[in-house]
Amino acid sequence: MDNTIPPPVSPANRNIEKPNNPIAIKYGLISAFVSFAMLMLGYLTDTDPNMPTTSVGIKIVHIVVGMGLGLLITVLGIKEDRQQLGGYITFARCLILALKIAIVAGIVSIGLMAIYFYGINPDYYEVLKAATMEDMERQGLSEAQIEQAMSFSSFAFNPIFALIILPFASAFSGLIFGLIGGLIMKKEPPYQRPV
Repeated sequence: MDNTIPPPVSPANRNIEKPNNPIAIKYGLISAFVSFAMLMLGYLTDTDPNMPTTSVGIKIVHIVVGMGLGLLITVLGIKEDRQQLGGYITFARCLILALKIAIVAGIVSIGLMAIYFYGINPDYYEVLKAATMEDMERQGLSEAQIEQAMSFSSFAFNPIFALIILPFASAFSGLIFGLIGGLIMKKEPPYQRPV
């Protein structure tokens, strides 16, 4: 019979495997609804950053605010998880949590975007297509060039395409936010030497 005493386990090491799915769901929902609120803000103020008629300055503001809020939401989720783990969290756990948050946000956003495309603003892609063609005309493209460009990009003017690509885009941004958030928030638990 082995009479060795196992090394002491710190609270940080004991909780490192604690599930963080509730945190991912909470912050994923927050992220999805904040993104939807920004979409609605663009719609209601006629400053949709996807429209070619929107100024470059407004587009930059939408991108910076959207990315800033996405990173903030992710960091707040990581911070809550770290607090529940006794003040310690590994970089890998930060990254995984950020991806979970992004996946939840992406899945919920599919439903919210479907409501937007098919209920709130069903003419969105027709308006976007017409505005894009007008912008091409202003740039001096011929009708043949416009038709060719529109035929190559016709898939991009389809709400189904947007709904399919959304979770992948969300996961990619979650990866970026997780890398940044992990670098900011990681605090490795202290090493416990065996006794």
